[in-house]
Amino acid sequence: MELVLSPMVLFLDEPTTGLDSSMVRKAIECLHRLFRTGSLIPSVGCSIAILYHMLSNQTRRHAINNHVIILLLFNNLMYELIDIPLFLNYYRLDTVLPATQSLCLMWIFIDEALYSVSTITVAWASIERHILIFHSQWLSSSRRRFLIHYVP
Repeated sequence: MELVLSPMVLFLDEPTTGLDSSMVRKAIECLHRLFRTGSLIPSVGCSIAILYHMLSNQTRRHAINNHVIILLLFNNLMYELIDIPLFLNYYRLDTVLPATQSLCLMWIFIDEALYSVSTITVAWASIERHILIFHSQWLSSSRRRFLIHYVP
């Protein structure tokens, strides 16, 4: 029970999905308490550290099997920097500030765009992994690599 109520480290991804408003408020209060005690690891810092790790080494950066991972990391970092703060502000205040139609439309557009890019990228990653493992000869020439790997 102690592991659930006071964990040493806690990684979160959309922690309030499926909760009603009173439970969301309690979850946010719990997250604030965990953040103040230093138990909460912000996902932005983790994403930046992993991106730095992937991009700082030329071998990892140029490996064809890492390109999709790097793209997903960039996409998720944008989600964490743009979308999550808007959600947290909404959960904290129970309103969107500033409450304008343009902000809401932009928020919906960004949220849906980032989600769609992530979903399509993961789908393509599955196909590309299959190609890399079972049909690596398809990527033997630079022209084929361009058509199969970079164009999609």
